[in-house]
Amino acid sequence: MFGFDYEKNIADIRTLFNNKSPHFSDTLLRPAWLGTGDKLNQIYIDQNDLYKSGKVFWGCLVQANILLFKRDFFGRVPAAPANIVFSPDPYFDGNPGELASMAYELFSYKNKPYAPSDSKEVTDSITDEMERSFNIKLPDSITKGREVYFTTIMAVRKHLPKKRLSGSRFPILADPQRLKTSMILPKRYWTKALCQNFCGK
Repeated sequence: MFGFDYEKNIADIRTLFNNKSPHFSDTLLRPAWLGTGDKLNQIYIDQNDLYKSGKVFWGCLVQANILLFKRDFFGRVPAAPANIVFSPDPYFDGNPGELASMAYELFSYKNKPYAPSDSKEVTDSITDEMERSFNIKLPDSITKGREVYFTTIMAVRKHLPKKRLSGSRFPILADPQRLKTSMILPKRYWTKALCQNFCGK
């Protein structure tokens, strides 16, 4: 997003998150299609702890269920899986484009036999879309020595502007030292500028 001040917006989003009281609309509800044995259930187990101890970081999309990019007028797909990369390193507050470049590089190895050996766990997860991977630390060869994670989330429509994925960079809640899972920060904590840019206005 040309001219968009990522560093200021993530700071403002953190302030909004810290100053607003919890609301019932923040709660993640399990979609009907999610089986009891699916590892994605951990997200619903962790969500209260994420709201208590999670920190706000930029997340960048690696891939997502194609249905999330389309409008869902009848509410048939309220949530679906997605893979993202994120980092607790303050360096990325103003440089999420570098996270986006890592996401693009990882996705480029999908279904390819020549993925780097030190990224195989991640690239295998991207290729097998039924795989659930949580907080896999990316190798230094990709991150230039910075702390960056690959993880599976549930993208929840009610937490997104216009209830669909129309952008690839968004604020997330994560606590990688304590919790396995992460989540997209509900849109009520986003800045107006981010909502407008996310929707392509």
